[in-house]
Amino acid sequence: SFAIADATAVAEGASLSFTITRTGVTSSSHSVSYATANGTATAGSDYIAIPTTALTFAAGETSKTVTVATVDDTIYENNETVLVNLSSPTNGATISDSQGSGTINNNDAAPSFAIGDATAVAEGSALTFTVTRSGDTSGTNAVSYATANGTATSGSDYTAIAATVLTFTAGQTSKTVTVATIN
Repeated sequence: SFAIADATAVAEGASLSFTITRTGVTSSSHSVSYATANGTATAGSDYIAIPTTALTFAAGETSKTVTVATVDDTIYENNETVLVNLSSPTNGATISDSQGSGTINNNDAAPSFAIGDATAVAEGSALTFTVTRSGDTSGTNAVSYATANGTATSGSDYTAIAATVLTFTAGQTSKTVTVATIN
C-alpha cells in the first residue's frame, strides 16, 4: 500500500519535500504515479508543476521523496498550498493516502502606507502632504485620509477634507494630498 505524507512548510523559493511510503509486501517491485495539483497555489506562478510521473520502488524499498520547487515572487499574498496526488499503483498495490499537501509561506512585505509632514506655508496657501506606499507595490491598493484639527481649526484656519480614498495603482509609490489654508 502506498501513502503520501504532507510536506513541511517552506518559504517561497524553497522546495517542498513529500515522502511516499510503501508498506505491506515489499519483496517485489511496485510503481505508483504522482502529479502536482493546485491547492490555493497556482502552477507556474507559485510552484513548478509536475505532470503525472511514475515512481518505481525496487524490491525492499519502502520510502522515496518527491520535491516540488516553489517560485519566489515579489507579491504579498496569503500562504498557499500545493497538492501532490498519487494514482495508478501497479502489481496489485493499493493507495491508503492519496493526497499530500504542502504550504508555501509568503516572504514578501505587505503594502504599507505612511504620510509625511507638510512644509509650513503662509495663510491662504495649500499644505502638501506626501503619502508613500512601501512593501509590495505590484497591485492596486487604497488608503483613506481625512483632516483633523491640530492647533489649527477647521473652517477658520483650513478647509476640512472628509474621509477620502487615495488609490495607488501598480508601481505607484507616492501621491500628494493638498489641504487649503484660509487667509
